[in-house]
Amino acid sequence: ILAQAAQTSFFPQPHRNFRSSSSTFATMVRYCAEPKNPSKSCKAMGADLRVHYKNTYETCRAIKGMTLATAKQYLGQVLDKKRCIPFRVYTGCIGKTPQAKEFKVTQGRWPVKSVKVVLGLLQNAESNAEFKKLDTDSLTITHIQVNRAQKGRRRTYRAHGRINAYLNSPCHVQMILEEPPEEVEKPDGEANPKTFTGLLQNAESNAEFKKLDVDSLTITHIQVNRAQKGRRRTYRAHGRINAYLNSPCHVQMILEEPPEEVEKPDGEAKPKTFTRKQLAKYRLKIGGDK
Repeated sequence: ILAQAAQTSFFPQPHRNFRSSSSTFATMVRYCAEPKNPSKSCKAMGADLRVHYKNTYETCRAIKGMTLATAKQYLGQVLDKKRCIPFRVYTGCIGKTPQAKEFKVTQGRWPVKSVKVVLGLLQNAESNAEFKKLDTDSLTITHIQVNRAQKGRRRTYRAHGRINAYLNSPCHVQMILEEPPEEVEKPDGEANPKTFTGLLQNAESNAEFKKLDVDSLTITHIQVNRAQKGRRRTYRAHGRINAYLNSPCHVQMILEEPPEEVEKPDGEAKPKTFTRKQLAKYRLKIGGDK
């Protein structure tokens, strides 16, 4: 009987979407961005963190662009309820607080659990920077991203014997901190070639190639025509799909130098020409065909 009980388990099997902790740390999420200078940067990542995705998203968005010391100080003040995390995207059912006026919004919260997790990631990044012998005082958060993770499945028991799903919303967090680039003086010599992006700058480069006087160029012709619309689709409520078009255009322009002023040659003036009306008035004035 004991052998049969060992072979056939009486406990329910885990759900097919269940992920064990070992598989969680075996398959990590790769970084969505790479630093410009890997030798002057450090990274930190957390996968399947048991914190709410929306609160963590707003927390990470608030510290993006800050230095490491400033971000740690700000998050510490959030834990003390002296400052708040502004909610800009996920604003449903978020209360208003006067502390959010600092960020030119009205809604804010103090997500303690998300703040503690982000502080731990910042400390992890700081230790990575110290291992690479970087200047931790000048590190700046240049990239931080929060992605939804696979939801954890549980169940809650309702009245009349019903059972409903009871899910949580974990998330993945990744961040990259970089040192500011060193300022290098320009070498004495010829200036670097210009990089042109706009149409006027493109026309200016063409004029310089043809050795024209750029300061005297005048836009004599410019025209804008409709181009073929780009077709996309947008998904509406109740399964509806609407067209989502853009309106591109073609632009053309011509720039010319003003014509050179040519002096009139010395000599006889050109004979004056009259119209029929002018001749008739002149004849009436002198009183005949003289």
